[in-house]
Amino acid sequence: MNGNWYQRYPLNNPEDMYKRIATALATVDKNLLLLLFLPWLLALNNDVWLFDLHGQIDPWFYLGFFLRLEQFLPGHTYYFGTRLAQIIPGYLAFKFFPPLIAQYLLHISFYYLAVISIYLLLKRTVGSRSALLASVMMGSYGWFLTAIGSNYVDGFGIAYYCAAIYLLVLAAQEKQWKIFLVLSGVFYGLAIHCNLFWIALAPPLVLYYLLANFKYRRNSVIYSGLLSLTGVLIATLALGIISILFNGKFLFFLPSVNAALYFLPIKNPWKIGWELWLSNGFWVIFPLITLISGTVLFTLSQFKKIPRIQPINLSLQICFLLSVLIFLGFELRGKPILQFYFYTTYLLPSTFIAIGAQLSQLETVLNRLKPYQFSLIISGIILWALILYRSPTEPPVLYNQAISIALFLGALWLVLGVASVLMRHPTQKILSSALATLLLSFGVMNLTSVLMNTSPHLISTHLVGVSIPAPGPTFILTNPVNRSQRRDAFSLTVRTQQYLASVDPKAQLLPWYNIDELLVYRSIACSALRWIPQTENFPSTALKPNPTPEEVEQVKTLFQQNPNVVIMSQKNEALELAEQSLKQLGFDAQFIFAHEIKQGELSVKMTFIKVNSINT
Repeated sequence: MNGNWYQRYPLNNPEDMYKRIATALATVDKNLLLLLFLPWLLALNNDVWLFDLHGQIDPWFYLGFFLRLEQFLPGHTYYFGTRLAQIIPGYLAFKFFPPLIAQYLLHISFYYLAVISIYLLLKRTVGSRSALLASVMMGSYGWFLTAIGSNYVDGFGIAYYCAAIYLLVLAAQEKQWKIFLVLSGVFYGLAIHCNLFWIALAPPLVLYYLLANFKYRRNSVIYSGLLSLTGVLIATLALGIISILFNGKFLFFLPSVNAALYFLPIKNPWKIGWELWLSNGFWVIFPLITLISGTVLFTLSQFKKIPRIQPINLSLQICFLLSVLIFLGFELRGKPILQFYFYTTYLLPSTFIAIGAQLSQLETVLNRLKPYQFSLIISGIILWALILYRSPTEPPVLYNQAISIALFLGALWLVLGVASVLMRHPTQKILSSALATLLLSFGVMNLTSVLMNTSPHLISTHLVGVSIPAPGPTFILTNPVNRSQRRDAFSLTVRTQQYLASVDPKAQLLPWYNIDELLVYRSIACSALRWIPQTENFPSTALKPNPTPEEVEQVKTLFQQNPNVVIMSQKNEALELAEQSLKQLGFDAQFIFAHEIKQGELSVKMTFIKVNSINT
């Protein structure tokens, strides 16, 4: 064995070893190296996209599962705990790594799964330059970063769905098609177990495989379907076994199924009028532009102004169109899909695949670009994103200057590479103009996603009177919470949950706080799976002034069922205020102990009490 090793790598001939290394490096796809480096560059520039804004609700529920799965999953009957395809990777990351490292590794890993899957898919179908361009656009797009960096379910599902599509491409082209179909089913099953809504996006997957399979291998359609379903069943079986280990239940997905069956036939209570959200719904603009640009390019190709799109690439556009029609169908049925950015992001895989297909029609221009010219376009997209996502600077006038610089440099970099081709190849003016228009449209849409209106989320005040911060990349620039505060809020929430897990192993504590004092209190309550609007107005126990007798009775029942309470307040007289408020309901407060946790400029003072009925 040692002789063989020395024969392959002789120590007396280092030049031969260097040649072998150089040959190996030459075979590495340099584009992949760029995509591997891109999320770290974005995070180094501004990592707030990797941390949820404190004050939101759902993402912090899932952080709670990541941190306290053994405590929360047993006996949990709501659909949050069924999304094991998202929860288990998060749980493992936080179990084996420190919190900040776990957050980075978890989300950048899923970033890789999504972006590299799209790149490899497009490289096989439209060419490497179009694939890299579309992948860099996706990897630096504000709404994609918002989804993939959040602990909410959409980013995890997007990554799984991207992998499923790529594996379908391999199944349609490779000899090992059976293995790839099963694996595609596994990843699609994982997407479904992040959110059952991914079932609605099965038709584009099926349609693409049918079209690609007809062109390449013509495998048995029925057998292909059975293999894919086998993959879904394997994913379900694996998660079911994990569920048994934690809570003794195999059918972990039943609460999600029940919730879906409940909401499907009724008018969704979260639905609001188009006029209330569309003016701020910037997340729908880029998919709309993609739809329009695809239509324009297809029309130009029919009039022979640009090369005709290849049938296999046209199928990618058709699948995107089908996805859009599915979303519109839900909207017409009264389901608020496009209304929410965290559902519209489900369109991103098919959107950027369609962008790649459109770029394939401009391949003549892209292939004529010299390496440095193409690098100008790629660097322009990345530079634009880096400037747009930079933290706010002080004084505010510098912030406005940063926006102006972003617009100027982004436009300059994106146009330079195309302009050089225009000057040398005037016959390619239509293609070059189309490419420049598409890239500039993407840059402008990235800007609007960052600068969206920051008013409170309308649906929240519409339903329960609770103000929830507006979502998305807007907070990268316009929210006063800077990057260190965002990380501090995350770390404070994690440390608080770790402490609560030690003093409350049965997860029975009821948080009581005032949301106007610190937004991070809500994050702590949500990550404890105990977010209750009535307990957000400490020292009051009412959701609103002058509560009805029925509402008062509801609060009494709440404290009777949850006598162990943790008050989160910076006020030194928090215990006295709690006693006064509880006395009006017929309770008294028994002091247990107090504890404070500090993180940077933030801190949470906790007062632990037991609520007792005065009559007893």
